[in-house]
Amino acid sequence: MRFRQVYEERGKLFLVTQLCRGGELYGRIAQDRLTEEQAALAMASVVAAVAYCHRNCITHGDIKPENFVFTTRVKQPPLLS
Repeated sequence: MRFRQVYEERGKLFLVTQLCRGGELYGRIAQDRLTEEQAALAMASVVAAVAYCHRNCITHGDIKPENFVFTTRVKQPPLLS
């Protein structure tokens, strides 16, 4: 996911990222809109994202399908976290 801007205000950090119009992974799971192959690709992306974080000593405290989004509404867009 591309970062656009970072703002800090009263001890809070705000990250502005690219707009992802494809919806959440959870939405596609709930609507039964993923084939087995698409689900495998999505899980590979999730695992790769978590591995990247861990390699860089970053802990994600809320890993769930709602926190992974698709960039566009096409059938198999890239999945972002």
